[in-house]
Amino acid sequence: QSQCQTEECYQRERVKIGDIPADEDVIAIAKDFVADHGIDLTGYGEPEVDNSWRREYDRAADKNLVYVPDAQRVVFPQLIEGKPVLDQSGIVTGLSISVHAKHRKVMSVWGIADRSYLKSDYAGVTDEAAIKKYLSTIDNYGYGGPAVDMMAPSDVTIQKATVTLGEPTLSYAVFYRYEQNKNEELVVPALRFPVQNVTGSAEGAYLYRTSVIVPLAQEML
Repeated sequence: QSQCQTEECYQRERVKIGDIPADEDVIAIAKDFVADHGIDLTGYGEPEVDNSWRREYDRAADKNLVYVPDAQRVVFPQLIEGKPVLDQSGIVTGLSISVHAKHRKVMSVWGIADRSYLKSDYAGVTDEAAIKKYLSTIDNYGYGGPAVDMMAPSDVTIQKATVTLGEPTLSYAVFYRYEQNKNEELVVPALRFPVQNVTGSAEGAYLYRTSVIVPLAQEML
């Protein structure tokens, strides 16, 4: 952990883009750590580096103002029946290991958990129209959308954009539900639609999502 007390020290120790090691080097460090500590990787796939922070870096006009993370996150993706398990934003979940960019050492590990589940039967989503309706209403927040119970303030200017999605792939997604006085973690079959392009009236229209997850269980949709 940084011991800096002054801005001069912070700038000197600050991780810069040139300090970021290659993905294969970060993965090798994570794999060595897993082997040294005997962490069981049953039910996990090949590790990958989370480079989502590079989206902000690449689109920034002044890259000196963009925060470059001290650590790179390596994810060993959880697999069920050979398919990845994603969170509701489409990011792969599983065993995460963060490797410090400068020191090339593991800083933290999280996601070590019991991956045993009870299998349930439930009605699946088979209606294409229902999926399209879900896609058309997500993230509207009532601004020009069908959620009439949320009215936009009168001084808000709405700029419409078009989000183009790619062909979906079948995966699993984690959903949380509170029912009968207990919290449930549900892993549900889902479609993952990748976001391919965003165009619209707003110059440089930006969408934080990289994909859209559609649960294929009727009660979750």
